[in-house]
Amino acid sequence: MVTKGLPGVSSARFVVMYERDEADRYLPGEILFNYPISMFFQKATVSFKQRLAAWVKK
Repeated sequence: MVTKGLPGVSSARFVVMYERDEADRYLPGEILFNYPISMFFQKATVSFKQRLAAWVKK
């Protein structure tokens, strides 16, 4: 696998939030991803937040 950085991005933060279900299991419930970006002397932050679908025990 080849990894290549994004121009203007020096670091990124990736967080997985876990939740307990009715069977007392800890499962991923939400993913957070954000990073600062700097281009043409301007600074901003890009953020993503994704809620995962409900886990069903089979």
